[in-house]
Amino acid sequence: ARLAGLRPAGAIVEIAGEDGVMLRLPELVPFARKHGLTIISIEDLIAYRRSNEPTVRREAQTRLPTAFGDFTAYGYRSIADGVEHVALVHGDIGDGEDVLVRIHSECLTGDIFQSQRCDCGPQLHASMRRITEAGRGVVVYLRGH
Repeated sequence: ARLAGLRPAGAIVEIAGEDGVMLRLPELVPFARKHGLTIISIEDLIAYRRSNEPTVRREAQTRLPTAFGDFTAYGYRSIADGVEHVALVHGDIGDGEDVLVRIHSECLTGDIFQSQRCDCGPQLHASMRRITEAGRGVVVYLRGH
């Protein structure tokens, strides 16, 4: 509806055939055409929302000097669940060229307390060191996972 400039509206329905069995998409398309209905799949709706609606909102930005070099920390909040995530950016990454990226899931015991039961902290530190050595890159720090 929004794409057509109309007020957004929709309904999720199951339509039964004459035999009482729920119709599937291949049967629903001609049914919708016959009755002048617009039909989309849940897959279409998800794809549209993912490409047109933001999933995170930037909430903060600050310079972050570290033992590995200077980064810019960008704080993001998930619109879906409110969890805050951080992107640590080193150097200029906006030229369209490939950059090093580390996706790191939060690990309180390894990242903060240097637990010997995991290597999360050392992995994070090695990534930050490697990014600064390369001159640019990003650490995406996912919280709440």
